[in-house]
Amino acid sequence: MSRKCIICGDPAGSREHLFPAAFGGRRVSKKIYCEEHNNALGIHVVALLDALEYFNAALGVRSDHRRSPKPYEVELETGERFHVLRDQFDIAPPRPLRETPELVERSATLKFSSKAKFYEWAENQRRDGYQVQKISESKVEKQYFTGPIKLSMEFGSEEFRRAIAYLGLTYLAHYYPAAAVQSGLQSTKLCVLGKEPVEDRVWWADPHKITSCVSDEFKATHFVTVVIEEGGNSYAQVGFFGNLCLTVSLGLVQGVQPECVTTYINSTAESAAPDIDVKVNRELGGEIHLGSPEQSKEYLSKVIGGEIAHPVSQILRALDDAHLNAQVEDIRRRLDNAQGQPKDVRENVLAEIVDEQGQRIFNHLHKGISELIERNLDFPAHIRAQLVQLIAPDSDSPSGLSDAALTALERGKVGLSNEISRLQEKGQLTDEALKLLLAGGSGCAAVLRPVLDDFQASPPQ
Repeated sequence: MSRKCIICGDPAGSREHLFPAAFGGRRVSKKIYCEEHNNALGIHVVALLDALEYFNAALGVRSDHRRSPKPYEVELETGERFHVLRDQFDIAPPRPLRETPELVERSATLKFSSKAKFYEWAENQRRDGYQVQKISESKVEKQYFTGPIKLSMEFGSEEFRRAIAYLGLTYLAHYYPAAAVQSGLQSTKLCVLGKEPVEDRVWWADPHKITSCVSDEFKATHFVTVVIEEGGNSYAQVGFFGNLCLTVSLGLVQGVQPECVTTYINSTAESAAPDIDVKVNRELGGEIHLGSPEQSKEYLSKVIGGEIAHPVSQILRALDDAHLNAQVEDIRRRLDNAQGQPKDVRENVLAEIVDEQGQRIFNHLHKGISELIERNLDFPAHIRAQLVQLIAPDSDSPSGLSDAALTALERGKVGLSNEISRLQEKGQLTDEALKLLLAGGSGCAAVLRPVLDDFQASPPQ
C-alpha cells in the first residue's frame, strides 16, 4: 500500500532527503511528501544554507546532489572575491560574461587561482556562447590577507526557525508515519507551509545541557531527536555542528508510547552505510533537556552578555582545531618521510612546508608587531611608523603586502624553519610543539625573532 503525503494526502514518493542533502544528508524516503510539497518545502533548506553555508564549506561537506564540496564565497570591501573550502582561501573565478557584458569584446586582466581554474572558466564561457582568448599570463603570486575576513551570518530569523519546524516534522513522520497524519500536528504543518507564524513554537536550547550534542561512538556533526512524552506531546530537537541547538513543539499525537529517538548525522560521510553516515539511538520513556521559550530567552541573554560562550565562536574554534590537526598530521608525515634522505632533500621539504604556511606566518608577524606597538606607547613616531611598515598592506601589489612586509615575511619564514630544525635536532618536535608553532605562542616568537633582529641592526634614522 502506497504512503500518502502528510501535508495533502496525495501519493508520496518524492525521495526527499530526511536531513537536507546540502548538509551531507545521504538518506532519502518515498513515504513522507508528494513531489509538489517536497519541491515547495525546499525553501527551508535555502533558509538554513543562508545561515550555515560557511560552516559547510569550512568542514568540506559535499552535498548529496554534488560531486564535490561547494566553496563559500567571500567578497572583501575592495570588491575582490575569494572561495573558502576547508582551510583554503583561493581567488574566486571572475563572474560569467553573461553577467559582465562590459568585458565582452575587450581585453581585460583577470585573476585566477590556477591555470586549471582559468581553463575551466573559459570552457564555461564557451558553453554560454563566448570565446575567450588568453593573450598572456603574469607571474604566479601568492596573495595574503592583512586583516580579518568578515563574515555575515544571521541566525534565528523567522525563516530559519520555520526550517527547524520542517526538519522536526519530517523526522517525526519518518519514525511515526501513522502519527504524522493526525490532526494534532496540523498547526505545525501550517507553520511549515508559511500559513501560521512560528512565535514560541521554536526556541533556542543551551547545548551544554543537551547530551545529544556529544556522541563518543560516532563522528556526529548534526543530530535530530524526536521526543514523544507521556500524554502525547511531541517535540523535536535539532542540533547543527554540535553547538547550534533548537527545540520545536510539534503538537499532540496519540497511540505512540513515550520515547526519544535521536539520529546522529555525519555530514562528512561520502555514502549511506550503517554507522557511517547515521547512527540511531532509541530510548523508551527517555527524557532530554528540551528547555522552554522562557529558558531560551535567558540563554540568549547570557550569550549576548558574554556569560556563556557564543555557539558560533565554539564552532569556528572547533573547525580551526580540526584544520590545525590535519595540517600537523600532514607536516609530520612529510618530515618523517624525509628522514634518511640527503640534507638538501630534507631542506627542500622543510622549505616547501614553511612556504605553505605563509598566511599563518604573516598572521604571527602581524599579531606580534601590533602587540609590540601597543605595549610601547612611548616609541618615537618614526619607530612606530617603520614597525607598521613591516605588516603594511599594499593594494597595488599582487601579494597584497608592501615591499617591507614581504621582506619581513620571508625573514619570518626563516625563523619558523630554524625553530623546526632546532626542535628536530633535539628530538623535541612533537605534534603538540608543531601545533604551538602553527597556532601561535612559540611560533609567534620564532617568526618575530629574525625580523626584530634585522630591525634592531638597522634602526630607522
